[in-house]
This record gives sequence, C-alpha cells and structure tokens, in this order.
Amino acid sequence: MEHRCSIRLPVAMNVLLYHNNIPVVHCKTVNIGADGMFVRTGALRYGTNTMLKVEFKPGETQEVESHMIPAMVVHHSREGMGLMFADGNSNAMQVWRDIVRRTVLQNSINQIDAILNANDNEAMDIIGATNKAKLYKFSVA
Repeated sequence: MEHRCSIRLPVAMNVLLYHNNIPVVHCKTVNIGADGMFVRTGALRYGTNTMLKVEFKPGETQEVESHMIPAMVVHHSREGMGLMFADGNSNAMQVWRDIVRRTVLQNSINQIDAILNANDNEAMDIIGATNKAKLYKFSVA
C-alpha cells in the first residue's frame, strides 16, 4: 500500500530510469512530489519493491547537470509506475525538492492570477452594468 507524504503535481518532465545501473528507458513523469513520482513507461514494468535509479535534470537545457536518485517501485499499471524515493538527504534530493517547491509556487501564482483575472472581469461586468443603468436613466430623464 502506498503512503504518500506529499501532494503530487501534474508535471511532464523527462527522466531516465536505470535498473542495476543500466539505463533502461527514457520516459516522462505524469506527476511529481517531494517523495516520488509517477512515470509513463509504456510496456516496461518492474515489480513492487524493485529498486531503480531516476536520472533527471533541473532544467531542459543540455548544459544543466543531471542528478540521480534511488527509487523503489511502489505500484505499477498499464500506464506506468509509481516510484518512491529512497534517499532523503542527498544533494540530488535537495535539487529535486527545489524543483517541486518552484512548481508549487508557480501553480499558486497561476491560481492567484486566475482568481484576480476572474475578479477583474467580474468587476468590469458590474461597472459596465452600472454605467449602462446610469446611461439609461440619463437618456430616459
């Protein structure tokens, strides 16, 4: 049974999975969290409790250094595998958690912007209706 310690965010990120230190598949994440990820692996599956390594880059450019984190398969399906990280204090985990923090922050900013834009549009609708009512009163008088 899976017990997540953090929320998961829908993020498509390129990663490379290793089994026994051999690269086995390039794939994309479906969601990420501070303690793990779900990756779309196609037909490739490993059993629960299989240890893998996840290689990732904190940016999309080739110049950025890649990092590796040990991970355990906690569940699998036709879509992919759920992985839980097994190394809590490494430099790679610090980099990973920074990615998650930035993603959470960006999602929060986007949600606030959407709320503010909706409120601005609603306020403009109210102002527009009020101005129309004033014009109607003026033209009737």
